[in-house]
Amino acid sequence: MVGRRQGLLSLSMIAIMLIAVQIPFANQQVQADVGNKTYSSQSCLSAVRPVDSPIYVDTLNGSDGWNGTSSCPKSTIGGAIQDASASGEIVIHAGVYHENVTIDNLDGLTIRAATGERVVIDGTKSITGDLNATWHNASNGIQYVDLPEHGWQLFLDRSEQVPARWPNANFDDGTVFNRSHNWAHGTITNSNNAYTNGWLTDAGAVTGGHGGLLASGIDPVGAIAILNVASFRSYSRMVTSWNSSNETIGFDLTDEWRTKHHAYFLEGKRELIDVDGEWWYNDTSQRLHYKTPASQDANDLDLRIKTQPYAFTVTNSDDVALENLEFFGTTARFDGCEGCSIEDSIMRYPSTSKRGLNIAGEAAGERWVTKFDRCSYSLVENTAILYTDGTAIEFHGAALQSHNNTINDSYFHHIDWSVSDLPGLMVTIYDGGRDNSFTNSTIHRTGASATLSIGDAPTVMHNEVWNTGLLQTDGAVVQMMQNEQQDADIAYNWIHDTDKYGIRMDGPMGGTNTGRNASVHHNVLWNVSGAIMVKGDYHSAHNNTVLWDDRGKNHIIVLHEDEAGNENSSIWNNAADSISAHRSQTWDAHPLQNGTYAFNWNGYRNSTSQPNVSSMLVDPDNRDFRPLAYSELDDLGAGAYEALDSNPWVPGMTWAYREPSNPLVGCLDPFAENYDQNAVFSSGECEYAVIVVGEVGLVINATVNSQENHVEIGVDFSNVTAEDEYEYEIWFTRVDPDYKHQSFTGNIEPEYGGTTYRVDRTWTPSQDGPYTVHCVVRPATDDPDWDIANGNDTFGWGDVANNSQAPNVEITPNPDQTHYDLFGNSSLADAVTIELDAVGTESGASYNIRWKLYKEGVNDSLIGQTENTQHRNFVMSNLIVYFENNSNYTLTSWLLRMDQSSTGGPTENVLGDESWSFAIGEEPEVTIDPVISGCMDENATNYDENATVDDGSCEFLDTDGDGIFDHLEVEGCTDSNASNFDEDATDDDGSCEFDDTDGDGIFDHLEVEGCTDSNASNFDEDATDDDGSCEFDDTDGDGVFDHLEIKGCTDSNATNYNQTATDQDGSCIYPEPLDVTLTANRTTGDAPLDVSFFADITGGESPFEILWNFGDGVNSDQGKVNHTFSAGVYEVVLQVADNDGDTLERSIQIVATEPPVIDNLTGYLVYSGQLEPITKGMVATIEFIGTASGGEGPYTFTWQFGDSTMDNGSIVLHEYAKEGEFAIRLTIEDSAGRTLQLEDTINITANEDEDNGEISQTQEGLEEDDSNFDIYATGTGVIGLLLIFGLFGRKRRESFLEAERRKMHGEGSIWDER
Repeated sequence: MVGRRQGLLSLSMIAIMLIAVQIPFANQQVQADVGNKTYSSQSCLSAVRPVDSPIYVDTLNGSDGWNGTSSCPKSTIGGAIQDASASGEIVIHAGVYHENVTIDNLDGLTIRAATGERVVIDGTKSITGDLNATWHNASNGIQYVDLPEHGWQLFLDRSEQVPARWPNANFDDGTVFNRSHNWAHGTITNSNNAYTNGWLTDAGAVTGGHGGLLASGIDPVGAIAILNVASFRSYSRMVTSWNSSNETIGFDLTDEWRTKHHAYFLEGKRELIDVDGEWWYNDTSQRLHYKTPASQDANDLDLRIKTQPYAFTVTNSDDVALENLEFFGTTARFDGCEGCSIEDSIMRYPSTSKRGLNIAGEAAGERWVTKFDRCSYSLVENTAILYTDGTAIEFHGAALQSHNNTINDSYFHHIDWSVSDLPGLMVTIYDGGRDNSFTNSTIHRTGASATLSIGDAPTVMHNEVWNTGLLQTDGAVVQMMQNEQQDADIAYNWIHDTDKYGIRMDGPMGGTNTGRNASVHHNVLWNVSGAIMVKGDYHSAHNNTVLWDDRGKNHIIVLHEDEAGNENSSIWNNAADSISAHRSQTWDAHPLQNGTYAFNWNGYRNSTSQPNVSSMLVDPDNRDFRPLAYSELDDLGAGAYEALDSNPWVPGMTWAYREPSNPLVGCLDPFAENYDQNAVFSSGECEYAVIVVGEVGLVINATVNSQENHVEIGVDFSNVTAEDEYEYEIWFTRVDPDYKHQSFTGNIEPEYGGTTYRVDRTWTPSQDGPYTVHCVVRPATDDPDWDIANGNDTFGWGDVANNSQAPNVEITPNPDQTHYDLFGNSSLADAVTIELDAVGTESGASYNIRWKLYKEGVNDSLIGQTENTQHRNFVMSNLIVYFENNSNYTLTSWLLRMDQSSTGGPTENVLGDESWSFAIGEEPEVTIDPVISGCMDENATNYDENATVDDGSCEFLDTDGDGIFDHLEVEGCTDSNASNFDEDATDDDGSCEFDDTDGDGIFDHLEVEGCTDSNASNFDEDATDDDGSCEFDDTDGDGVFDHLEIKGCTDSNATNYNQTATDQDGSCIYPEPLDVTLTANRTTGDAPLDVSFFADITGGESPFEILWNFGDGVNSDQGKVNHTFSAGVYEVVLQVADNDGDTLERSIQIVATEPPVIDNLTGYLVYSGQLEPITKGMVATIEFIGTASGGEGPYTFTWQFGDSTMDNGSIVLHEYAKEGEFAIRLTIEDSAGRTLQLEDTINITANEDEDNGEISQTQEGLEEDDSNFDIYATGTGVIGLLLIFGLFGRKRRESFLEAERRKMHGEGSIWDER
């Protein structure tokens, strides 16, 4: 036996824990299993999943080697997809999943979270955990870390950190959306040739913002500029030049450029890091730089980096559904899909730009965003998308490729804080193709100029949108270009508080717009810059309500410019303070086209009795936009709501978004030693204090048997019984203490009644060297880290002396020199070799060698690689492109052992490193100088710089005469009270620092203890530290010190009761007694009788309980109510109770009488033949007669003559200016508002003689005398045509008209004779 050690672990009872958690006795070990499922790996190896059954996934308890049943789940979604089939289902149990999978040719696949469980799809990795990287300190409080893979978005505690930028802005206070103060601005001049694409002159300081680019001292060359230089378009471009004399930057050309509103900010340089939370990533060296909050050590922070754009890529698959998933730092994309969906999900930080990888000018089609390419009938529903740099979601494809896609009942917030390189007109939600819908959703805080652009013939309904377009000029909330307007339906939306147009039918400037047939109705818009823009023709805009701030533009703009536009549009029943045919000028200067508008309330024309729309609404401040009953809006039927609508529509999402907690993984068991109260998901790695009665022991022996060529291991266990369920593990390590060479496991099974057990094993090592054999005892549970006892022994195998080196890497240059003159001797580059060798490695382990080349004075490496090898050699010529003459370099190499992680992927373990420094250039020459005696100490006053031999003649100064020569003086703090007192210092240099533990500005050694409260009777004005000795007066003996007394009303029955008051000051005010006044707008009338009731409550103590009893079995608890009564007499009773229990009752009588029987409204129209024109230049004159009966008189008659003119009256004369066919419309309205429309068509021809040029109304088969006719109609429509008589000349016509006039005056008619 080479060596022997005995391991005994005595585990005594911990009394406090036994009491707290009631741990059982008799050698039982207790381990809580919180939120973890347990599966039997042995049975799962042979488990068979039934055909067409779901595949289950459990990241903590599953294995991809199992078949995915509910009892034997997969461990990854990718593993489940490999086994999935069409129309299948994957059910995911709670946990955090790092997935990047492709779903290909799997129609009908559903991937969803298990019911009631939270599943997070995470696209980030912990820098110190998952990536096993270490942060290092650099300059200016900045720390850096070298990443093994690229990352382009940084998070601290799952909150996004700001990429280094100028001017500064951050996410927490929303200043990233403040274009005025947190962007820089360009001049709007032609100076310096800067008002040209590719150049921009900085406009200097911004009040309340920054001091300008020149004042910042930043060199912008090489930075990425985010440039809003094309109004509603912004671009990212590399800065190529900087002229500080005229403050002008040059940049790569943008696709578009406009002469207005230039603004920009800079990213993409380490120099821009100047405030806490900013970062920059060097994609060449893979080094991340970060300034931590309050200079904290980044290694102690939860810092994560985004490492993947997509978790799911769906291709060649229809009807794929992602349901009830939570995405963090990653998203999904669909390609060529029909019927795919994302439902009931949350996407936080799903996408960001590639600027984090120092890529400028990113092509819109190549952005990593949530997208559906060439997809139809897709659905996004009940989903929240938040915190993007770029669009929220995109649907791409022409009308035949992308159509009938729907976004419904979803939430969008904090979308696109840089607005660069976006698709289309730069929008928040982009949906190409046609027949797409955006409904019942909520959007707020967006950067892009346009919010919604969803293709041809869009449907946008029941949404609430506000605070949009913050970072670009121009734009609209609902943007429709010419081809998109046909069959568009924009309705029942609330749009408010934005400087953009609300709903915009857009097109080119001037009257050439060809947009047609959009319908915009029942929308409410407030505080919007141009609420509705109607541009084009044949549009319908009706029943919209617009109010409050117009922000410099008319509320409703029905554009007519360059004498064209909206000649045939219909603008009806709208309520707005300003409606005009111009963007900002009044109706008087720019009225709407005749015949295109009716029943609008327009503040330009209707504001004589009411000042504005809001004054006629029920409660617009609290979003009750119904018109007041009997107001002008109600009478006109104008606006988006009806006055007495008892259930007014409310737009927006139907659910409330709540920010999820951070998906932290840790131990969930509060009884575990490593319990993490902030953890949401189980890590499966809880650690417990093992509590047993007695002690478990083991003795382990290792004996080398040279003849048998193996080592013999014997382990004796004690204090174990057959009732205990223990397992043992035996393993071997060599020079790497973390690498296992061999492992034996088994159960400890003593005989019944026995307490000891022995295990014997043999093993033949494959390598020489020193070995340690380990043994550990664990309970037979699922936790492999719960150790009860352990021990070890050592032995040597073979040539121990030459095989004991720990794993490391060695660098061997040949020849090994300090200087290499590669530029003076070109052949030397190929002659110098460098060998990298792994030493002390373990057989069976896998290793990588990583190396990097650094130049002195440069933080980032020049080149580096990680290679799967234990030997690497190269020649200097491989590196010569990175060398500069007369410069110093260091080559650093690391040895990495590659292990397999618990999730199946590789992990790196750094075992050692070595560095070799050298110089490129000619080695300095060494010369032999002649011998010269003298003083060679440079500190001496008689120092001889030419001396080569010191002769002891040196003389030194002692300026302060303290006996210490000046050059031997040590500067530092000489005050022993200082925290940095230097006992070696001889000269005080003023650097002393003193502790101020309590931060009161007085150094600890100067503190004076005593009472520091000036309210105390023993206040010590010299005291600086309160020692708790203060004493206070309580004059009235109420237990409250005098200085803490609060005067006020102490009576809880008073209305001004102050619960904090301690002294009554007589100020109490008591409520008036409860009183109620009941009012009704009418008490009698015909049934059905609509009555508005109001309860005016005074006095009493709120809140109040109200109950109306209308006497007809109907009740209400509202303060103001409307009720409709049928015929009868009713006693309406109001009961009111206040919070103190006082009650009152009031009543009022309502009498509803039976209404009179009203005949249906009927009528007819007739007209004369073609008469001679009255006005010169006219073609003909026609006399029209309208007749009405039934309904309730008097009647009004409104005529439309088919030539864009109108008139009123029962008998009217109308002149026609040209020949042709004209459609006649007569609208008859009675006093009760009933209406009847009659229509006819007439032909006007040239009047060459009296019997020609007449109205063409001849009916085949009739006598000419009977060829004229009129239309007789009822309230239900036209019931027939009565053929009357022909027109044989003016006298016959005039005779007929005169007879009809007599009839209208009650004098009889020719109708009576027939």
